[in-house]
Amino acid sequence: MQKETILVLAEAGRSIKDVVVNNMENFEEEIEEEFTAEENFSRYLENLDLALEDLNKNILDIGSGSGDFARWAKENGIKSRIESIDPQAKEGIKAVAENIPFKDESFDLIVSVAAIPNIYTGEKESGEKVNLSFSEMERVLRSGGEIRLGNVLIGEKYKSQQKIKESIEEKLMEFEEMGFEVEMIRKPSGDTYEYDEKNNPKEMLAEAYLVIIRKKS
Repeated sequence: MQKETILVLAEAGRSIKDVVVNNMENFEEEIEEEFTAEENFSRYLENLDLALEDLNKNILDIGSGSGDFARWAKENGIKSRIESIDPQAKEGIKAVAENIPFKDESFDLIVSVAAIPNIYTGEKESGEKVNLSFSEMERVLRSGGEIRLGNVLIGEKYKSQQKIKESIEEKLMEFEEMGFEVEMIRKPSGDTYEYDEKNNPKEMLAEAYLVIIRKKS
């Protein structure tokens, strides 16, 4: 296995104002292009607090983008297959989180980095899409499995952010009432900022979290 790459993810927020409002998808593509496949693989491990042994599970990657996570794991003998879905998938399956094309209880681990629920920010039906995507992830998750959502951005400056925040809180509360274990871990390196004309941080726009949802056996 190649040496893990240490990433400084805070730099990724330099143009976040437009991203938070209505341009998250383009932002994610830009970030992926800045890193090698190995770095993107390491970014997953870091953002999701994953150990290599976690990769022995049946995994679904949602919002997989270029598919670096699955491809690098396979090419380096770490994991022969990780299922990947993305609306514009270059590798994997073209699909959305609101309609996951797999049978019930297919996966032990579902992951998403800087995708779910951030991609819904600014959409008119963002609340409904958050609800549908979380319900779909729960449907395809096996008993005893986990959902890990990395770099989830929580902010309140814009109405679009507020709507996403409220939808996430409602869905996580629902999961807890169903007996799931929910954990939110702060990840300050992923915090996003509004920048001034000299590209200096002016105001924090969103705090970054790792959201973990565990389904009891």
